[in-house]
Amino acid sequence: MFATGVNPDSRRIAVVGSLNIDTFLPVERNPLPGESVLSGPVSRRAGGKGANQAVGCARLGHQVSMVGCLGGDPEGRWLRDRVLAEGVDLSAVATVAEAPTGAAFILVAQGESTIVISAGANGLLEASYVEAQPVIANADALLCQLEVPLGAVQAAVRAARGLVVLNPAPAQLLPRAILDDVDVLVPNRHELAAITGSEPTADLAGIIDCARSIKVRKAVVVTLGDQGALAVWEGNAVRIPAVPSVVVDATAAGDSFCAGLVDGLLRGMQLLQAAEWASSVAAITVSRHGAIDSLPFRHEVVALTAGDAP
Repeated sequence: MFATGVNPDSRRIAVVGSLNIDTFLPVERNPLPGESVLSGPVSRRAGGKGANQAVGCARLGHQVSMVGCLGGDPEGRWLRDRVLAEGVDLSAVATVAEAPTGAAFILVAQGESTIVISAGANGLLEASYVEAQPVIANADALLCQLEVPLGAVQAAVRAARGLVVLNPAPAQLLPRAILDDVDVLVPNRHELAAITGSEPTADLAGIIDCARSIKVRKAVVVTLGDQGALAVWEGNAVRIPAVPSVVVDATAAGDSFCAGLVDGLLRGMQLLQAAEWASSVAAITVSRHGAIDSLPFRHEVVALTAGDAP
């Protein structure tokens, strides 16, 4: 296994990714094709995988800078203020005057979320803009997702000098030019199948085989929902049990897991210990409504783990 060796007093994280306005619609069940269902009260909140992960890292005690795009609309101005209030540096988040801010429409049924995304300004993040942002090369860790163009992600991982963690969501095939520069890949089982061109499976042996077929620099950590996570590295495969929790809304579970994993690794944890810590972060997240609103602060995770923290 590995630890990053980063000094705990030097924890700078760059997040390259999306910022969205999330519209939540609570439903009893998801509609079938051609069917209408009634929703409970609609709520609009701050989100986007990039913003979720950035705020998650900030609430765990890190200095976080985001690289991305917001629209030149009232939603973009509101979202900028909301994320700034969490202590995230947004000086490298551009405003695209002619574009709307990204939007996500989220059906929440029995705690599980189904999400439709309209990229808006997120889809206009250019590789040349990403390459010009020094916060990436200066960071101890880079965290990326796939709600922005692949060219922007490729530029980010190429520019990074610290730990590189990629959450490949939404699921899609990834070029070797990206994977070659990734230290830790964090897919769920559906994203893992998309990357490997295989069918999704719940079979643990099949998941291990798929994870081993992906060549990244250090490890693949597959999130498995209420079954926990699976860490695969250097011929090893170990399942990390889920931390028990009452699931209210799983929208930002994967994002908070990624934030917790980066937090643990930057503070000197070995991979399995960091994944266990990340599972505790996610367990708190799913017990609350919303995306950014559900992310825990460091002292809450410490309390859940009875002080067993980096």
